[in-house]
This record gives sequence, structure tokens and C-alpha cells, in this order.
Amino acid sequence: MIEYQNLLMMLKVYNHNVQILHRHLVGENWFGNHTVLGDYYEKLQDDIDELAELGLAIEIDEPTIQQSLVKYKELEIKNRGSEESFIIVRGYFNDIVAQINRINGLSNDVINKLQEKQEYYRVEADFKLFRATM
Repeated sequence: MIEYQNLLMMLKVYNHNVQILHRHLVGENWFGNHTVLGDYYEKLQDDIDELAELGLAIEIDEPTIQQSLVKYKELEIKNRGSEESFIIVRGYFNDIVAQINRINGLSNDVINKLQEKQEYYRVEADFKLFRATM
């Protein structure tokens, strides 16, 4: 299923991009914000692992990072403050929520697992990151 593979591609590139934001963060509350960005890329990495394995179990091949970078853009490496970084991450998380909505035709257990992931990204984007960037 192409939409499931698109989700995996998105997660792979966004994970890489959040690592860039994490390493190139500057500004106030650096320690706290650096930790938050680290937690985010670790969550993305865990979800890649879990969803790639779930995909293989339902005969959906895992895309390569090269395939992923053709579809989704790598973030420019430069220093960014926390507000800009959190706005970027919020956009990524909203993209993930939207991509999960495009996935259908799978068994209920797979859809339920995707909805669990979706709930996490929605709360982070529309509540926590929204408030952090007001």
C-alpha cells in the first residue's frame, strides 16, 4: 500500500530533520529545548521501527532512505532558535496526522495502531507545540 509506504518515508526524513534541529539548536532555554527535540526524534525512530516491522508483517515493503529523500526534503543544516524549530516540528507532526488519515483498507488492528500514533502527534502539534510557539 503506497500510503503506508509514504508514511514510512515521511517518518524517516522527518526523523533525520528533527535530529538536525536538535544538533543545531541555539538560544534561550537551550538545555530544555534540546532535550525536547531529542525526545521527538527518539519517538520518531521508535515509530519507524515499529511501523516498518508491522508493514513487513502485512507484506508492505519498507522504503529506503534514498526513496524517502526523493519524496520528502532534507532540512538545510543551519542554526535555528527554539521557536523556529518547534514551528517546523509542528508542521511535521501535522503532516504525519494527515498522512495517517490517508491510509485505509488495512485490518482493524493496524488501523488502531496507526490511530494511537496519530493521537500522540496531534496532541504534540496542536496542544504542546502550539502553546510553545504562541
